[in-house]
Amino acid sequence: MPSSDTSKRRYAIGILLLLGVVVLWVSSSFLINHIFSKQEFNKPFFLTYFNTGTFSLYLLIVFFQRQKDKWTLEPNQASERMSLILDSEAVPRYDVQITKVIIDVDDGPIETKSKAASASTKYSDLETAKLSLTFCILWFLANWSTNASLSLTTVGSSTILCSTSGIFTLLLGSFFKIEKFTWAKLLGIMISFGGVVLVGISSNSDLRGPSITWESVMLGDAFSLLGAFFYGCYTTYLKVKVGEENIDMRLFLGFVGLINLIIMIPVLAANHFLGIETFSFPPTSTVWLMLIVNGLLGSFLSDYLWIFAVIMTSPLVVTLGLSLTIPLAMMGDILINDISVSTMYGSGAGLVVIGFLFINYVSYEEHLHDTEE
Repeated sequence: MPSSDTSKRRYAIGILLLLGVVVLWVSSSFLINHIFSKQEFNKPFFLTYFNTGTFSLYLLIVFFQRQKDKWTLEPNQASERMSLILDSEAVPRYDVQITKVIIDVDDGPIETKSKAASASTKYSDLETAKLSLTFCILWFLANWSTNASLSLTTVGSSTILCSTSGIFTLLLGSFFKIEKFTWAKLLGIMISFGGVVLVGISSNSDLRGPSITWESVMLGDAFSLLGAFFYGCYTTYLKVKVGEENIDMRLFLGFVGLINLIIMIPVLAANHFLGIETFSFPPTSTVWLMLIVNGLLGSFLSDYLWIFAVIMTSPLVVTLGLSLTIPLAMMGDILINDISVSTMYGSGAGLVVIGFLFINYVSYEEHLHDTEE
């Protein structure tokens, strides 16, 4: 079991990664909103499809890394084999080293045993692809719902309502035994949810921009809540199935991108022929540039950091940690989109943040207690 200092360091790194994800996701949300409204390219399904496709670039990274390792390893192996042939004393020394390794594994510290165990359970490429197939569907539904909400309502409202994913994460995490259900956590969830209710009420009257109507706000709120549900599902699924020691994260995300590019082609075509979302490429080089930047920073990089944040902390902490996007989104709506914020809206956002800070404190103390036992 890792020491208390190591556990604290891992937890702190996880929180830092989470803060980086917060900044990237809020920036991405405003860029998407700008593409939909100002650039008049309102195609949330295509944008989600494009963003997901950027993950497939990880397959190229893995491929070239393996080729590099192969060319580096082979000369070393040849050199070792030659030294064994030429050195008559090599065999006895080799036997002694093997004996020492066996002694270290059997009688050594727990950390050595755990590494041996994790190596034996490492996912193969095929197993990683199968895991990605299940995960990518949940991921796509969550991101498509969120992107659809950004085309119908404000960034602030979408961000705050998406934070209700903490409720789903707590319930699912408790069911799968990766989160301990406590009344303190439930209290923090209810505080955040109370803030969400206030935001939902105020958004129907206070957050009206020039292109935002009551009907679009209601539909956008519904998509935000749907995205929150799927987010809770895939976050919990990730923690249950994936560990930092037994899977190559780049290969995992690469398969997510490639599989989505393939299986979503029929859906893309169906949306076009049914008139749900007609297919067309971005009309200008400016929109193309925005899509590429958003895909690389808002998906390719941010989701890679997000996965490690989940593993180093917990799904509930990361889910509620994303509530920190709320004050950033609010400031952006005020400064960028010239949208006024009422007292009710500001109070609701404040409750969401307070709920996050409270649950993060409870979860952190619980995490330290478990590692010290």
